[in-house]
Amino acid sequence: MPKSSDYTLVFLTPMVKKDVYDKSTHKVLLVSGMQWGDEGKGKVVSDLSKEADVLARYNGGHNSGHDVVLNGVQYKLHLLPCGSMHENTKIVLGNGVVINIENLLKEVDILAQNGISLLDRLYISERAHLIFNIHAEIDCKQESDLSKKYGEIGTTKKGIGPSYSTKSLRTGIMIGEMLHWETFSELVHRLMHSCTTNNPDQLAEKELARHKEMFKKIEHCIVDTSFLITKAVENGQKVFFEGANGVLLDLSLGTYPYVTSSNTTTSGIYNGLGISPSIPVFRIGVLKAYQTRIGSGPFPTELFGEVYDKLQTTGMEVGVTSGRKRRCGWLDLVSVRYAQLTNGFNVINLTKLDIMSIFDTIKVCVDYKHSKTGAILPRGSFPATSFQFSQYEPVYKEFPGWRTDLSEITKFEDLPAEAKAYVEFIENDLGVWIQWIGVGKDTKKTIVRT
Repeated sequence: MPKSSDYTLVFLTPMVKKDVYDKSTHKVLLVSGMQWGDEGKGKVVSDLSKEADVLARYNGGHNSGHDVVLNGVQYKLHLLPCGSMHENTKIVLGNGVVINIENLLKEVDILAQNGISLLDRLYISERAHLIFNIHAEIDCKQESDLSKKYGEIGTTKKGIGPSYSTKSLRTGIMIGEMLHWETFSELVHRLMHSCTTNNPDQLAEKELARHKEMFKKIEHCIVDTSFLITKAVENGQKVFFEGANGVLLDLSLGTYPYVTSSNTTTSGIYNGLGISPSIPVFRIGVLKAYQTRIGSGPFPTELFGEVYDKLQTTGMEVGVTSGRKRRCGWLDLVSVRYAQLTNGFNVINLTKLDIMSIFDTIKVCVDYKHSKTGAILPRGSFPATSFQFSQYEPVYKEFPGWRTDLSEITKFEDLPAEAKAYVEFIENDLGVWIQWIGVGKDTKKTIVRT
């Protein structure tokens, strides 16, 4: 019988498993970010989903932001999936999504202004919960109160967390309740009374009046999306699942409490879409060539000063939703190994490799070392608490830069030797094949390896 050390030895020396995405074979796909969000998921989703029959989002709300450039046109989406521009694709918002109808309709209008019709192919789970103005007000107040005493979490203040909170408290409201207006009216009054003592009935009537007009536009979209997706899979259709945020922001497995309010990991698709775990899913992880995050929370490889300014400016690292400058740092392979361990991605899409061309020397964090004992954190492990993070410091490996414009390169073999070495080190460390490499902002600026 093998010893425990035998398993450790295998885990410490990963070999690259060369799974390759094949559009003729892999009918059900998932794309999710491997960091704290903002990895550039929109680009790969927009490209790969153009042949999808169904494109479904399974978590979050309009707190996420996706900046997609397609055929020279820039689209900034928050609630709608990134592939919504493809007019033959059914767009699904699953039961794990929380929905602000006003913001949803604004995004629908933005697409309409560019000649893209959506309402005739939009399907919203009847079990998805609604975000009301009171949720956003609670969000803002909680952040303000926290910042005065303990420091803010860094929420987008869109009401996402409070909406999930009322869902857990069983005072939240599913969008399907709108199909029976009398019941919906009673539930809105109940919700307002549970959230505030300041004129709750008046607030309820305002929300009812506001939602009545919006409801007319989306009434036909509210359906049983679990059934829709399951039937699409059974019929051999191409189904695409899109995650919001990144796996390190997962409510249960992320850098708590500096996380989002939903399950962002790959397992979130089953609960967030109401589908069976028996459905085979090909999982694509999106990894930025460096590290960024919005808001507060641990960030071991964070950069400051001139190097930060250079990376933030060149990478145009500004939140699509919040408008805040993103914190930036060197790639942290300790966190990425953890993301791979908890999500099991089949292949990786590496984004923004072109941005690293600005450096003469590039650093990658390969380990966390205890600041007092010097002990190295076991490979695959990841600190759970802010206190644990404070006990470790990053251990770096340095790589020579390449100082070459990558934007016109279309083949991996044509990359500078230093850039190829950087990519190969990452995939060898993780044991996962990097199939796509982003070398520019447009969806066409991508190297595809076969």
